[in-house]
Amino acid sequence: MKNKNINSSCEINFIPLRNFLIIISILYGMIVFKEYKLNREFMIWNVFLAWIPFIISSYIYKIIQHKQKGKYIFIIFLLSFLWLIFYPNTIYLFTDLMHFSDHKFYIPNPNYGLKIGQSKILFNDNFDIWKDFFIMIIGAWLGYLLGFVSLYLNAQCVRKKFNDFISWIFVIIVSILSGFGIYIGRFIRLNSWDILNYNEILDILNNNINEKSIKFTILFSSLSMILYLMLYFLINIKKDK
Repeated sequence: MKNKNINSSCEINFIPLRNFLIIISILYGMIVFKEYKLNREFMIWNVFLAWIPFIISSYIYKIIQHKQKGKYIFIIFLLSFLWLIFYPNTIYLFTDLMHFSDHKFYIPNPNYGLKIGQSKILFNDNFDIWKDFFIMIIGAWLGYLLGFVSLYLNAQCVRKKFNDFISWIFVIIVSILSGFGIYIGRFIRLNSWDILNYNEILDILNNNINEKSIKFTILFSSLSMILYLMLYFLINIKKDK
């Protein structure tokens, strides 16, 4: 089965977008390695994790297009489960922006008081700080774009099977689960593959469903949903005209 099925059935132009994201990911990795003194190599790993749900969803979408997809129902459910586990990593990258706190973006103005109209505080023009800003922002957006496309493709699968309403319910549920996933990933420090330790996961769920986790889940799931809506309506502007 050819990849062109994705192009014909989905509003986004999948193949060029995939190739573009591959090129950007490679260039991004090269930049991060070149600027090794900034110690941001972990962003390469996080972007790699964001590629996993992207790849999984593309396979799910291709299987759904198959005329005999009923044969692959178990594979579809297995891939969907794996996708759901890894999807929160795509939004998790935005929480890495907290590492900006390592820098001082504001510095005292040495000329303050010497001239009228001088600001007491200046922006720090240390170029390394702004290179780090570039690396972190690009990495976070690259990871989320991979996540957006993967969620969009899966939502199209749900829409094809059911209807628009169910597909939006699917997006909302995924956003909520991802919000909680980001919480336990950032604060409990669990990884996607820790799901293999079933008993530990149950203990964590029992001990961490509280007011704090609910607040963070709402916050992160809102971020996920707002970003998805922004990009969704952006790519559908041409379609609606």
